[in-house]
Amino acid sequence: MNKVLTGAMILASTSIHADFLHIEVSNFTGSYKKPDGSATASKLTIPNALTSKINIELRGVEDGYILQYLDKEYHFKNPPSFINDIETGSWNNINYSTISKSLNTGLTSFHSEFAGESLQIKKFQGKCNFNRAHNESYGLQVLDACLTNSSFSISYLLSSKVNKLYDILLDLPGFEGINASEVSLSNANLNIKKNSFSFKGKVNMGISANVTIAGKSEYDIKENRVVIKVDKAKASFINIKNKLFQELEKSETETLKVDNPYIYILLK
Repeated sequence: MNKVLTGAMILASTSIHADFLHIEVSNFTGSYKKPDGSATASKLTIPNALTSKINIELRGVEDGYILQYLDKEYHFKNPPSFINDIETGSWNNINYSTISKSLNTGLTSFHSEFAGESLQIKKFQGKCNFNRAHNESYGLQVLDACLTNSSFSISYLLSSKVNKLYDILLDLPGFEGINASEVSLSNANLNIKKNSFSFKGKVNMGISANVTIAGKSEYDIKENRVVIKVDKAKASFINIKNKLFQELEKSETETLKVDNPYIYILLK
């Protein structure tokens, strides 16, 4: 009987921690001009719920950003470089929640300017399923879940960053000598099941190509890194895998390492 009770207690204890932390943000809408921003939300649960209109302020400081609402304050230190590069931004109707074993997120629209480039996103949706606990680290729980079993979709994305994509698609019929100032991605879907992923979307640079990429993704606990293995990358039935890695190699940093067919993102 003691063994049965002990086993039940262990199982109960495990199930308590094998869930996401309950966090909800509803109708998060705002704008940002470096280094400060402001926004509103109709609901905020971190972890206690607020359901009236909530005013949120973001303030840039020397080592990162301070997010403040009501009498609460959160200090985000040493953000990733791509966050620091954002000069202006505006977003509409972001919703995000993690409840029990499910993460759901979405936004109506987003626009940003950074390093002289622009980015627009319309109708983004995402869902991730809890995979495993990580010593009470909410961020790693989310990362591990989204790399293991998840689905994402984007209705439309527009970027002014053309050069690298052009180099990858150069051998496709009709792309030779193209002179585009913007590139768009439409009806894009990324699905991950048991760490195997499949991406499909239509790229347009004045001429369009259907892009498909497949492989595996995982969070490597021992090395504290994201590992992405690309098994296939095609555009309009032409293999673009080698060109994809050639461009990725040009972008290597201390935290992004490339070794065809692997991409490693080191977490600090």
